[in-house]
Amino acid sequence: MKYHSLITTVIIILLSQIVAYPNFLAAQSQRVAAVGDTAPNFSLVDFQGKKFTFDKKKNDKVRVFWFTNLCSGCQSVILDMEKIKSWYEKKNVEVVAVSQLGEDRATVERIIKEKKLTIRFLYDPKGEATSLYSGRYIPGTCPLKSLYIVQRNGTIQYANHFPGAPGIEIVKQIDKALAEKKN
Repeated sequence: MKYHSLITTVIIILLSQIVAYPNFLAAQSQRVAAVGDTAPNFSLVDFQGKKFTFDKKKNDKVRVFWFTNLCSGCQSVILDMEKIKSWYEKKNVEVVAVSQLGEDRATVERIIKEKKLTIRFLYDPKGEATSLYSGRYIPGTCPLKSLYIVQRNGTIQYANHFPGAPGIEIVKQIDKALAEKKN
């Protein structure tokens, strides 16, 4: 009897993996934004209900887009991102976080309140912006690239994983983007 339930469990696990594998492959093979690309346009609403639109043609700021699932790693560096936002907000740099938690508003709102964050968090319930930049979000995973620095001309200058990229590297890349002229 134990042997039969073990075999049944193994078969169920294998079948679930076979069903999930095509979705995993599709998410991995999707073309996402990369350094040197023109940053994709998108519009989302923030957690205060205000619309945010990134349009490369109308871009006049250096933009830092951080796609986050607010995992423990992201939460460990969220105050670093808050500092970066504070350092650069008067230098025509906008730091924006995009929630990858789908329709889960409560978690984001709780963290914003607990940590007294002023970073603008965008709500991406269908993963539209997330899929353009980081690929389709798979719950419980982190994208390979989650931080993008976009120059005023709309070109992606830098892409990396955050946490992972040292804060000093992000600052250096923002300074480099500020030094670039808008074409």
